[in-house]
Amino acid sequence: MNPQFDTKTLISLATFLAGAGSAVWGMVRFYADGEKKRYAAERDFTHLRNNQEQMKTQIASLAKEIDSLSDDMKTHLAVFNVMLSQRGESVSGILGYKKRRDDG
Repeated sequence: MNPQFDTKTLISLATFLAGAGSAVWGMVRFYADGEKKRYAAERDFTHLRNNQEQMKTQIASLAKEIDSLSDDMKTHLAVFNVMLSQRGESVSGILGYKKRRDDG
């Protein structure tokens, strides 16, 4: 038995091999694109997590600074009240409404 290859058989075989090759190539590309997307998603998630950690650190630092400034303001207010009380005045007296001469 000697197989005979005519032109139609060779064309059919070449077409089948081209189709099978392109299907394999498509599967390889599909897998590669999926891996790229997975890697990109992991990278984005890592960046987001790192940014969140940096924001937490910065917020904690700002909270400490606000507490420090609040303590400073309380100290300054206490000193201001002492200075006013030594002069016989009060904060409400200084900041309150003052009658003008023409108010009656």
